[in-house]
Amino acid sequence: MFAYLGMDRRKLRHGTRAFAREIDIGEARIFVDHGFQWDGSRNVWLTRARAAYVMGSGPVFELKPRALLARVTGIFGGTPSGDPCFDDFFSVRTAFPEETYQALTTRSRSLLAGSFEDARLISDGRMVALWREADFGLQADANAAVEVVAEIVQQEGKVLRALRRLPGSRAVAASGPWHDRTVPGVVLETPSPVHLAPRPSPRGPVMSARAECGRSVRSFRIHVDDSGTVRGQAHRLPPHARFMSDGADGVGACDIECDGRSIVLTWRRLSLARERLLNGARLVGWLSQPTAPYR
Repeated sequence: MFAYLGMDRRKLRHGTRAFAREIDIGEARIFVDHGFQWDGSRNVWLTRARAAYVMGSGPVFELKPRALLARVTGIFGGTPSGDPCFDDFFSVRTAFPEETYQALTTRSRSLLAGSFEDARLISDGRMVALWREADFGLQADANAAVEVVAEIVQQEGKVLRALRRLPGSRAVAASGPWHDRTVPGVVLETPSPVHLAPRPSPRGPVMSARAECGRSVRSFRIHVDDSGTVRGQAHRLPPHARFMSDGADGVGACDIECDGRSIVLTWRRLSLARERLLNGARLVGWLSQPTAPYR
């Protein structure tokens, strides 16, 4: 009998023991800590999971549980998701509702409503943090918190899969600690190696192509709008450069900038057609060559 009771106590300690660790899921690295902490007046059981957006940036939002009075009266604030089961539990405040609910996928909303109806979730545009305070907690809570955060920060994963399917591409994986991760991408061998990867913007990640050029290439800046009109130092472009067409074989609307060390072409979108990506990479590769005949 005593051995049986001791086994139960060991199981209880295993299920509720405190820990802190980094967990890799796909391209994401999530830091999770779990255990008692002093909140200034009492010890509370804190479950917390944090990670950086895999694409470098994401929507800014704040999610918190609805107060009991709001649930009783049915007077809800925040930005509705269109999912009544989720909106009954949580209030979401954001200036970018479309981008926010693309990140808050059906899977993450289901996990939140099922396991974390008393949790808070905040995104500052670079990182996502989920935490929950309670009188008691289980190790399983941390596992669910990790899954929620991993689901959110890996939004738009199909973009990376599309990049890796480009002909001749070499994958570059994310690296670094959980709070300072590099953005994954690919390298294409054009006249110069060109790195294709997402980069942050005020409304979320966009696609970019970058190549080292050296000081022999003078600085310049070019802006191409949605109609294909080129502004800036257009004479730096090769005669065969095409930006707009009826299909996807042009480069598209973008900004091109050279600072004397590297050339960066930034599109206005994250998901792009294959030919558009390849044409942008070839253009950046050409521009990075100091002896190109059109200079």
